[in-house]
Amino acid sequence: MASDTLKTRKLNQEQLEILELLFRFRFASKELVAQYFIDRSGMDVYRRLEVLCKYNLIAKRFESSYRLQGKPAAYYLLPAGIKRLGEYRDIEITTARIKLAYKDRTVSEDFISHCMQVLGAFNQLKRIHGDAIRFYTKVDLNIETYDYFPKPLPDAFLSLKEQGQTRRYFLEILDVTIPLFVLRKRTKQYLDYYESGAWDDTDSEFPIILFVCQSDKQEKQLQKSISKALENEDEPVFTTTTYVKLKELSKEAAIWQNAIDLDEVHDLRSIS
Repeated sequence: MASDTLKTRKLNQEQLEILELLFRFRFASKELVAQYFIDRSGMDVYRRLEVLCKYNLIAKRFESSYRLQGKPAAYYLLPAGIKRLGEYRDIEITTARIKLAYKDRTVSEDFISHCMQVLGAFNQLKRIHGDAIRFYTKVDLNIETYDYFPKPLPDAFLSLKEQGQTRRYFLEILDVTIPLFVLRKRTKQYLDYYESGAWDDTDSEFPIILFVCQSDKQEKQLQKSISKALENEDEPVFTTTTYVKLKELSKEAAIWQNAIDLDEVHDLRSIS
């Protein structure tokens, strides 16, 4: 019955926004979706998510162990939801993106947590900077197939526009279990990319690199690795913070520490 209803029921604006959110970020909790809709007072987010589950447009991962661990259910988009979204939105629905939807049924818990942290970062930055900030996820960048972006892609590409000036950033959210040698490798990948000149095709300044660490210890390890790799160079600009600092932001604040000059701590607008 639900599938028959699905064929004729017209989706409303909020339902479409939820589908698009899951399309771009892949996983979200009820709390993260509520943060996204924070300006819609009185919206029953849980009911809207459950209705979309009922229509087989999205599904959720929830194991019995989640309750003991205090973990929320993780909602994700089903192939039918992607196809339905394509009927309403000017979004290129690629075969690759639909294949990802099938994989989302079995991806690791760490991957789910990572996706939700990216969405959490988006919610925070959007709340503080509003329409001045644009946030492009890996899905966005893959669909647009911009050849000049680094490979592997960052977790997000940001642009912040104010007073006629646009600042650009690569955002990387590190996992708690990431080994030190992988941190070093990722730093080197950015340095190699910078030296390749691929970004020169955009005729704009090279983006500032934002690393979000899971702990103070991990941040210090990363800063040490970056400092060693740069060898007294000051380009490109690497900055670091922790996810706790980002999550607790209530307004624009200086949380981004220059990885080379640790005395320099900036808000997003003032990094240079």
